[in-house]
Amino acid sequence: MTKNTSYHYSIIIPHKNTPRLLERCLYSIPTWDEIQIIIIDDNSNSESVDFSHFPGNGRKNTEVLFTKEGKGAGYARNIGLSHARGKWIIFADADDFFTADCFTILNEYMDSPHEVIYFNVRFVMSDNPSQESRRGTYYTNFFNDVNPENKLRYQSQVPWGKMIRRSFLSTFHIQFDETRIANDVYFSCLVGIYGLSRFLAGIIFYTREVLLTSHYEKRLFEHASQPRVACADIRLLSYLWSRTNLSRDSYQSG
Repeated sequence: MTKNTSYHYSIIIPHKNTPRLLERCLYSIPTWDEIQIIIIDDNSNSESVDFSHFPGNGRKNTEVLFTKEGKGAGYARNIGLSHARGKWIIFADADDFFTADCFTILNEYMDSPHEVIYFNVRFVMSDNPSQESRRGTYYTNFFNDVNPENKLRYQSQVPWGKMIRRSFLSTFHIQFDETRIANDVYFSCLVGIYGLSRFLAGIIFYTREVLLTSHYEKRLFEHASQPRVACADIRLLSYLWSRTNLSRDSYQSG
């Protein structure tokens, strides 16, 4: 593996038990010298993963890190941040993928003076990627709002769909909650609060698969009167519900 110290982008991908989807994500990323990929496996099991042929092993400018703690995506992303050397940080989930023109688009903003650049995201259903999800309407509305900057700063409670300057994260010591549930809410809020220099690109460069997994999330989604409630409040309510109803040890260990 080449130890490049001048990457333009560090792409951080937490992974657990979805190797085929991780392969798809990696396939959507070009093998450019300017791109560093960091995959952090969160204690996958051998029944789901062939560790002798783990996706990304042997790939150019790619680090594959294995954790045995099983502390979740927040912990994995923090490990990824500690290994990142790129000018810009980009987060991806293993079951998502980038658009074909993504990195051509990103290169247009590589020399931007801003700390955070927000992009739009295409949402598709997990069981049928050709089908658009209604959550996409909710997210797109951020960019169409009369005050899109505040919408994205305080309601975009996810790490993906953004270019974040690595020096900015380092200066403000911004990391993820190392919890099993909603670990990215606090991180995203801090990025929105401290990222005083922002730019709203609004261009789609990332495809997000949608799957509601927990009974609690499904119940919130089914009773939501509109997509905005189902998508914005579902993350914050899950976070607050977990903090309120689970013990500290249970909340952190899952």
